[in-house]
Amino acid sequence: GDSPLFMSIDHCFPIKGKGTVLTGTVMSGTAKVGDTVEFPELTLERKVKSIQMFHRSVETASQGDRCAVLVKDLNAKLIE
Repeated sequence: GDSPLFMSIDHCFPIKGKGTVLTGTVMSGTAKVGDTVEFPELTLERKVKSIQMFHRSVETASQGDRCAVLVKDLNAKLIE
């Protein structure tokens, strides 16, 4: 199967009514829309609502990609 997503996060900010955006670089694994991503430090799992690269929506992001991932129900303050 796919290796788990590991992402180096640069920024994190909430978008009212949508969720929390995490921007950064995928270090390993892949992120797909609809996937569940884990936040090991927080022992949380959240679903990926959308992914953007260079201001375009994409379905997947993989190793080396710089992207913005939108997840639901995540407190942005926990990530900073």
